[in-house]
Formats: sequence, C-alpha cells, structure tokens
Amino acid sequence: MKALSPHVRDDIPSTIEVVGTTCFQPDHLIYDVQVMISLEGLEQDDIPLADLQDQYFRRITSLGIDKKEFKEDKLAYLALSYKKKGTLFLFDTTSRETFEQVLSVRTAASRLVLVSISAILSPEASEELTTAAIENAREKAKGVAEEHNRSIGKILKIKDNQPGIVYKLNFDLGVNLTTFDLDENYAYPFPVKVTFELL
Repeated sequence: MKALSPHVRDDIPSTIEVVGTTCFQPDHLIYDVQVMISLEGLEQDDIPLADLQDQYFRRITSLGIDKKEFKEDKLAYLALSYKKKGTLFLFDTTSRETFEQVLSVRTAASRLVLVSISAILSPEASEELTTAAIENAREKAKGVAEEHNRSIGKILKIKDNQPGIVYKLNFDLGVNLTTFDLDENYAYPFPVKVTFELL
C-alpha cells in the first residue's frame, strides 16, 4: 500500500492503493497428465514406436477410457531433446477416479512427464469474487484514510490478474501422486488490487 504523503501536487490526484481479498472453495477441478511414450531407457531401439503406443493404449482402453481423449503433441516431445524416437500425449479430466486410473498405467516405454491439478472458476464465480474483493479493498482503504483524517472517493483503477485457472499445482513425479489434491475444505484467497481517490 502506498504511504499517505502530505506533499501532494495540485495537478495530480491523491490516491490510495490497496489489495482487497475474498476467499473461495474450489468446486471445479481439472486434472492434467502428460505421458511420454519413447524408446528412451529401453535396451532395444528397433521397436516400432507404434507398437509401444498400442501397448500403452491397450492398457488404457481396458480401464474404459477412450484413447481419443489423449491428444498427441509431437513438438512437445521434440522440445525435450531426447535422442531416441518418442512422442507425448496430453490428457485432462474432471474425474478424480479417471485421473488416478491414468496414473496407474505403466509400461516399459511410458513415463509421466507432468501431472497437475487446477481449480477453475467460471466467469460468473470470478465476477462475484471480484466484486467481494473490491468491497474488501474499499473497507481497508476507508480505514487507513480515516486514521489520517482523510476519506476515499471514487475508484480510479482496478487490477484483477486472476486467470480462469486460479490455482495450478504441479507435482513432483517422484512422490506418490495419488496422495495429492487441492484441499476442498481450504478457503483459497482471491486478491484484487484497487486504487481509490483520496480526499
């Protein structure tokens, strides 16, 4: 928060900037998995990549998961700079059960590259939270101004940097991934920076 200065030029409006916050509990989670299928780490390097993919997706479809839900990203694999042939598949779901099923699938040629869980806010929910955070900012600014025998006026600027994905947690692939999740009982902060006219 900017300090209140008694030295204010007449041609520049005096302002006070505060961060207002409110909290929310996530009710919409997205689970993301990136799976690499590659000859890296295999003793044989003459196995067709298509055969390795078929082996992996036979395991996936046996769990009732549609192979079409996996999106291939060959360029992402190339960016990993591995020497042997391979590819990368991206998968996301709103089902915790399906997420854990995908994590359980292991083959000699498959490897988890990235696992993340995100809390998503709808535009309507984001709007409600922003309004609440602005009101919180107003109360903060009013209290500080009154301590200095001042008052606040109109809002001059609102800075809301909250994306549609509010929280995204990436997990260490060396740990037991199924023990991690966003805590549904925890109230996550939703901050908004607001600048008020200082009278």
